[in-house]
Parts: sequence; structure tokens; C-alpha cells
Amino acid sequence: MANVITHVGVGTPVTLTVSMSGPRLRIEVHDPDTRALPTLLDAAPDAECGRGMAMVGAVSNRWGVQLRADRKATWCELSTELPSVEDRTRDARTNRWPSSRK
Repeated sequence: MANVITHVGVGTPVTLTVSMSGPRLRIEVHDPDTRALPTLLDAAPDAECGRGMAMVGAVSNRWGVQLRADRKATWCELSTELPSVEDRTRDARTNRWPSSRK
């Protein structure tokens, strides 16, 4: 989140969204500046900046930018070892809180 503030400016409204789809975790950062697009840079070994999207690309399965009329969403998806929500609710080992037992 701090990286988006650096690129679009202090005071810019930013939204973080995290969701699961099956075993995939999706992380999105929304901001209103459709001109400041994230770019994959070839940062020098001693550079103090320019590695943000390279790190996102290294740890995620895929990433991208979705442009809308009034904002952009920079997103990435990561595979997890977690079962899907549907599988978790069918699994008898799943604990629910508060417990329905009396």
C-alpha cells in the first residue's frame, strides 16, 4: 500500500481488496489515477527503488492492471494450498466459530 502512495500521491484514496476464488488468493489495490500505471522495471542491483512489480511478479502466478473510467485496479493472484470455500464447508473437520454444539 505504501508503494501506491509513493506513485499517486499522499491523500489519494486507495482501497485494498482481498478475495478467494477456489484455491487462488487475489489481491487488488484500487486508486483513482489511471495515468500512473505500474511498470516492470529492470532495477540495478544497488537501486533503492524500482523493484515493486518485479517482487509482485516473482511471488504471484499472474498480475495485471484493470482500467476503469474512474480508477484502476492493480491486481495479483497467488495459488494457495487451501481448499476452496465450498470444500471447506463440506469438510467435517472444519471448525466453525461460534460452535453450534451446546
